Amino acid sequence: MHAPSDSLAEINRALQESADIPEAAILEIWLDRLSELLQSESILSRRSQVHDLTLKIYALQERHLDIYQYFFRFPTAIQSNQTTLLNACFVLEFHSCVSELLSHLESQSLPKHFDDEQLLGSVMAAEQNKIDEQLLLLDLGLRPFIFQKDEKYTMWSSLKNILTNSSSRETTAFLARLWLQENEQNLRGPELSSLLSKLYSPEPKRIAFILPLSGEYGIVGRAVRDGFFDAFLANKEKPWESGHNPRMHDKVVFVDSEKNSVKEIILKLEKWNPTVILGPLLKPKAEQISQTSLVGNVPTVLLNKISTIGFTEGKGDTSEQLLQLLTPIEDEAIALAKNMIANGYEKALIIHNQEAWAQRSLDAFRQNWQGSLETSLFGDIRNITGAIGKGMKVSESVEREKRLSSIINAPLEFVPRSRKDLDSAVVFCSNLELSAIIPALKFHFADQLPVYTTSQSKRGAYENPRVKSTELPLNLPGTHVSSRGFASWSSLSDNNEVDFFALGQSAFEMAGWAPLLYRDQKWRELFYINSAIGGLQVGYSGRLSRSVTVH
Repeated sequence: MHAPSDSLAEINRALQESADIPEAAILEIWLDRLSELLQSESILSRRSQVHDLTLKIYALQERHLDIYQYFFRFPTAIQSNQTTLLNACFVLEFHSCVSELLSHLESQSLPKHFDDEQLLGSVMAAEQNKIDEQLLLLDLGLRPFIFQKDEKYTMWSSLKNILTNSSSRETTAFLARLWLQENEQNLRGPELSSLLSKLYSPEPKRIAFILPLSGEYGIVGRAVRDGFFDAFLANKEKPWESGHNPRMHDKVVFVDSEKNSVKEIILKLEKWNPTVILGPLLKPKAEQISQTSLVGNVPTVLLNKISTIGFTEGKGDTSEQLLQLLTPIEDEAIALAKNMIANGYEKALIIHNQEAWAQRSLDAFRQNWQGSLETSLFGDIRNITGAIGKGMKVSESVEREKRLSSIINAPLEFVPRSRKDLDSAVVFCSNLELSAIIPALKFHFADQLPVYTTSQSKRGAYENPRVKSTELPLNLPGTHVSSRGFASWSSLSDNNEVDFFALGQSAFEMAGWAPLLYRDQKWRELFYINSAIGGLQVGYSGRLSRSVTVH
């Protein structure tokens, strides 16, 4: 038998002196001995040594999942083994863990096998897939690490903030240059510097914006235009290096899609020769524009979803460059489903009206929901109480009372009882209907259920602190929006026009990013920004998929 210190010294010496990895059977014997030592050892320094040796053996065996789980059992082991956890999370593609660790580690302490460009990819992937990664961990029976927050701002956390929160590409490029000057000595190779240098674009932009500025949809088009100009003028006023602001020479021309046919629009664009095209907003003309050769040559951001992506007439191929920016209600329903799963809800009651958007929301929610689902459809606000009673199965309680009363042939003192198996309620309806649903839930003994809804249901005068919802970042408290005289954001915040105002602001941001995303696949993969309509990244077929948070 070996004394504890001798056993540790023996294993440590063997691991250091061995040129080859010891046989698996020997490693397993050592792991058993280390486990025994850990149970009997009380001296902190020796316990720490046991942790280090155990993790070293796991690393030799490439047991990355075991490493991740070990740190949950013994969180004190993280302090001296941060790079071991970093490597395990990197291999497992647990990007949020990698991003958090990089915010605590100094660059010079990182192993040489980590490439700066790869690390940036992991940092950005953590932003792109935050909720999906959390759900993956839940599926694996794991939990995300909660790291202690500190005021230290490492090079990686500052770069992530620049890339995700600087609004325009021009501001991002300016701040990235300052970041490179400050952190150049910590970079390992020229790859990251070269990647960031691509952000800079000295040439003025000529933006062609195709919108319905008149006719039935004119009010919508004008709200988009006003949001665009709000961001456009704010960007012109920002300070730039050496006092030079290339954005002062940017130009914008608007084309009214209601007054011009697609043929006339194409002729105008070919004559003006824009560097970026935004729009059209309405789907029929967006689909027609996408089928022209113009979008293959000029970076284009459609403000709608199309079925045929960038079909180039006469060539028979499809463009993978074309971008689509829109704010579908389905994004919000998906965010609700994922958020609720992450918070442990499993049995939801869906209350919805007959509107097309509500049905689309229900379909999107159902496709992403992993628990059980009960739906209550109502056709009119007067039917809400009955629909909820049906969903809560109060009618079944009434039927049981009738049968029992009939059996004993006597009236009963009776209070209907609603079901107790539900743990949440989701509402897809108007704000006025929401104001009737909340008391109806209370009437049916369901006032204990947390209520979730989308921004569509929150638009209006009715407010209830009990209701959690998705919302545009633009419309959240603490968001600072400075109007430039085209429209007041605050006057739009209680109706659906605010969505289009926010879309206009995001369209301005994408006008700067589109040329880079058209020509550079690496940036297409890395791209993620927090915009006025939510977090944006390039998804399938060029659609800018949108992530929104629940508040």
